[in-house]
Amino acid sequence: MTILALLGAKSLYIIFVWLGSAALAGWLADRKGYPERWGLASGLILLVIGPLIWLVVPKKTYDKPAARK
Repeated sequence: MTILALLGAKSLYIIFVWLGSAALAGWLADRKGYPERWGLASGLILLVIGPLIWLVVPKKTYDKPAARK
């Protein structure tokens, strides 16, 4: 029974890292001007690498609206 308990604790820690990675990647994507959904997806699929990718992705630039006369 002890082995199952240890396995459960380790899997809980892995799930916390997985969800934290997704949250961090979503936040980074949103801060860089991309949809938060893209960050969440990359964080969920790529575990720890997802947020690292969003640190390297360049910030999205928007065209300035034309001045009204």
